[in-house]
Amino acid sequence: MNDIWNTRKKSFFNILQSIFISLEFLATIVLYIFYFLRIIKFDKIGYFLFSNNEIVMGVTIIFPITLFCGSLKFQKVLLQPEDNNKILYNWPDYEKFKVTTYVGIIFCILPIIPTVISWANFSYYCTYDVGFYYVLLIVISSISVAELYVSQYEIKRILQK
Repeated sequence: MNDIWNTRKKSFFNILQSIFISLEFLATIVLYIFYFLRIIKFDKIGYFLFSNNEIVMGVTIIFPITLFCGSLKFQKVLLQPEDNNKILYNWPDYEKFKVTTYVGIIFCILPIIPTVISWANFSYYCTYDVGFYYVLLIVISSISVAELYVSQYEIKRILQK
């Protein structure tokens, strides 16, 4: 019973570490500072998202879905190693690596939410807020995809040694 508790506690701390000690979290803090100080005009992005133009609606959903599909492609290499990469399973930090990869994939799903809100055209949402959350989540998911991409090639480089 004690081993199960220690394993769950370790997994929980790995999840927290993957979220709070990351470039995504740093980007979130910086963008929230911009949000509260109104340095960037997020309302223009919100108006853009609220427009009824079919092209805008398509682009605003295609970009987050493309990022998500990219993250799934990279995670396949990272979490489902081929026969010659099975050595990853024996790596001592593999569980931590796996949790970090899953957190990155979750970050890539998030931008779809403000896009759906803008499509539903809920008038009680402020355009500044919708614009901010769209930018925030696109930046976070772009960082996650970039990290997954770099991780994929770093693992390939290490395994080829």
